[in-house]
Amino acid sequence: MDEREGPPGSLSPGSIVIDIGGNVGAGVVRMPEVLAGHEVEIRRTDEVWAGIHTGIRSGDVLGCFAVFGGLKAGTYEIRIKGTDGAPQDLCIEGGEVTEVMWQEVSPLRR
Repeated sequence: MDEREGPPGSLSPGSIVIDIGGNVGAGVVRMPEVLAGHEVEIRRTDEVWAGIHTGIRSGDVLGCFAVFGGLKAGTYEIRIKGTDGAPQDLCIEGGEVTEVMWQEVSPLRR
């Protein structure tokens, strides 16, 4: 975790707001519980890793998850920040929330 950031706070029902519409969508990545408190970073497939990331949180409704809002439609890659694990594709459609399951077998290998 970035030293300037604290750990993600606890969630209550309805505590996430996502602004989508037009050519902008969002992604929700369902994660194994062991990854709660870690971070996931994202990039468009045609860009370099630039450190854009979000925390992996636990909640009552979704279990363990990460949310990326305000993404332009397109294909992205996500990976656990600070690891050399293989990235996973995330396809975002404008005006929609895409939900995917994390697929990496060994997400914390360094």
